[in-house]
Amino acid sequence: ALASGWLAIFAGYYTPYLPTTDNFSIYTVLGALFFLLIARRSARHALLLGLTAGLMNLARSDGLLWLAVGAGGIFFHWRREKSPFFSAFLAPLLLLGLGYALVMTPWFLRNLSIWNTPLTPAGSRVLWMTAYEDTFAYPPDRIDRERWLSAGWQVIAAGRAGALRLNLINSVAAQGAFLMAILIPIGLWRLRSHMRARLAVLAWLSLFFVMTFIFPFAGSRGSFFHASAALQPMGWVAAPVAVQGFISHARRRGLAKNPSALPFALFSLVSALFIITLALVYLGVLQADWDRFERLYTRAEQVLAQNGATPADVVIVANSPGYYAYTGRSAITVPDETLPQLFALSARFGAPYLILEEEYTPESLADVYEKPSEQPGLLFLGQVEDLLLFRLAP
Repeated sequence: ALASGWLAIFAGYYTPYLPTTDNFSIYTVLGALFFLLIARRSARHALLLGLTAGLMNLARSDGLLWLAVGAGGIFFHWRREKSPFFSAFLAPLLLLGLGYALVMTPWFLRNLSIWNTPLTPAGSRVLWMTAYEDTFAYPPDRIDRERWLSAGWQVIAAGRAGALRLNLINSVAAQGAFLMAILIPIGLWRLRSHMRARLAVLAWLSLFFVMTFIFPFAGSRGSFFHASAALQPMGWVAAPVAVQGFISHARRRGLAKNPSALPFALFSLVSALFIITLALVYLGVLQADWDRFERLYTRAEQVLAQNGATPADVVIVANSPGYYAYTGRSAITVPDETLPQLFALSARFGAPYLILEEEYTPESLADVYEKPSEQPGLLFLGQVEDLLLFRLAP
C-alpha cells in the first residue's frame, strides 16, 4: 500500500499534468473512488457508484464508459453469488442509473435547450473523420458518413493503423512509464480472482478499442492518454503486486532468503519511478516553453489594438481558449479550410482578425503563411516572432 501511494506521487508522464487546470487529477481521484466502490454490495454503494460514474461523464465525454463498467460489476456480483435477480441485480442497477442521472440530467437538459438533443451533434461527427484536421472543419456538417465512405477503405484503415501504433506507444511510455508497462499486466494477472482487476482490464481493453478503431484521431491525439488517468490507480496497485510475485517466486527457488528482499525491491521500484518522473518533469516542465502562448498573444494583442481592434472584435487563432485566457478577447479556432471558408467563418462570428502560427497553420492556409502580403482580401498587419497578423477585408 505504501509503495502504491509513492507510485501515485511519482506518476511518470502524468506528473506534469496533475497540478494543471485540466481534468487529470479529477479523473484519477474519481477512478480510484470508482474501484473502491465497485466491490461493495449495498444499495448505498450502488447509488454512490452511479454518482461517481456521472461525475466522470461530466468530466469527460468518454466517461459514459464507466456507467457500463459499473453495470458490468453489478452483473458479475449477481452471477457469482447467484442471488435473487431483483435484490442483487435489478435494484442495484436502478440505483446506479439513478445516481448517474442525478449528476448528468442538468447537463442533458442544457444540451436539449441548445441542440434539441441530450448529446451535442459534434460527437456523432467525430465518427466520420478521415484525418485529425477534420476536427477544425467549417462548416462542421460537411464531416458526414458519405464523405467518410467516399474516402475509401485504404484511408480509413490507414487512420486506424496509425492510431494503433500511437496508442500502443502511449500504453508503454505514458501509462506504463516504461518500467511499469511490464509490471502492471503481471500484477493484474496475479489479482485476476478479484473483480476489480477483471473490470480494470475490461475497461482498459474497451477504452483502447474505442480510442483506436472508433475514434482513432481524437484517441491517438490525447483522448486515450486523458481517459486512461482513471485507470492509473489500479496500475499503481498492480505494479507492487507483481514485484511481490517475483520475490515470492525467488524465495521458492531459494534466491531471496533475506527478509528485507521485498521492501528493498519495492524501494527500488519507487526509486526507479522517481528518477523517471524527475527526468520527465525536467524535460516537460523546466525545459518547456510553457509561457509561449502568454508571451506571444500578449504582444499580438498590442499589435491588434494599434491597428484599430475594438474589444468586441473576435480573433481567429490556433489556441483560441488560450488567447481568451491571456487577453480577454473572444477567439475562435483557425479552421482547416481555404480562404473562402475562412471569410465565411469571419462573417458569421464577427471575427475580422486572423493570427497564423508557423507550427499550427493548417496545410490549406500554408500559402497564406508563406506569402502574407500577396493574399486577396487579407491585410497583413505585422509579425510577432512566428505569428503573422492579418485583418480580413474580403
